[in-house]
Amino acid sequence: MAANGYSNGHLNGHNGHNERADEVPTITLKDLINDLCRELTTPKKMINLKSGDSGNAYVVAVIEVIEDFRRLAADTIAVKMADIDKRVHANNRDHARRYVNDLNIELANIERTGRILGPAAQTMVDDLFVSQKRVDATRASKEVLTAITKFLLICDQLDVYFIIEIIDLANSLIHDIRNARTTEEIEEKYNILLNVLEEIDESTHTRLAELRSSSEREAVMAARELVKSSHPIMYSTTKVVLNNPQHADLCDAAHSDLHRALGEMRAALHGQSSEGGYASSSYLDGYGQLAAELHHFQNRFMMDPSQYRVNRDRPDLEEILERIVTRSAGIADEPSTRHERKHKIIS
Repeated sequence: MAANGYSNGHLNGHNGHNERADEVPTITLKDLINDLCRELTTPKKMINLKSGDSGNAYVVAVIEVIEDFRRLAADTIAVKMADIDKRVHANNRDHARRYVNDLNIELANIERTGRILGPAAQTMVDDLFVSQKRVDATRASKEVLTAITKFLLICDQLDVYFIIEIIDLANSLIHDIRNARTTEEIEEKYNILLNVLEEIDESTHTRLAELRSSSEREAVMAARELVKSSHPIMYSTTKVVLNNPQHADLCDAAHSDLHRALGEMRAALHGQSSEGGYASSSYLDGYGQLAAELHHFQNRFMMDPSQYRVNRDRPDLEEILERIVTRSAGIADEPSTRHERKHKIIS
């Protein structure tokens, strides 16, 4: 398998491109950064202090916050290294370890900026009326927070890399299935593929709950639905072609659909749109909107019966169902929708 291209982008200047490298992609990450901002400005340990003791206590508390995160960061690096050895293909481990190198760089930056912030904060509280001292302390705080934020973003990118690694494994298995020469070989590879696709589905489901961008959520949801609908067709057409080679074009189309669906998922996890793929057309948009409507309907439908109100809930559910039908019809009418799939949608 080829090494994955999901690098830090302009965080640390690696080759590759990540359109959202310096953005905060997940809810948990955003909340964690906000909590750290609060801790660096108003540490919890200062809440019950008397006013005369607050200056020195602030300095001590801020240093403790940084030291706590430094220890957590060091432990995180050890865990990520173990994850790479366990979850990443041997051919890709050197590439994956670049993330760990970047984590070590940012850990060193956290330690360096923390050493600057301590004295700057102490100087500021000793003489609050000197504006330059306040400016220096504020700048030092921002540098610490920047290093911490970069560290957390790289951790998040490495988590995405692990999902991409599974997607690449799925693509490799699909290639093996297409080149299989017996029904037994196809079935053996397909059963392995099913386990890999299940792992992808679970990983992306967890990621969906965390993504802040609605467009990225819809793109990932659409790709997941495309994968689910494509792999059974790929499997059945591959078996048919063993004894009916004249249908090879249908088999190739089914394999291409599944590869493209996984490619769209890969791009969506990067926060990118692939050139010429479903993501650059209304086809993927339609799938994403349909997946979102189905998810919304499921959440609304699974309610406590005692809470159901006909006048309130029935019109809402009917409206969602109408949108689902409309989205489905839109996908059926797309020129890129194959004839047999169009009939399946309509029926």
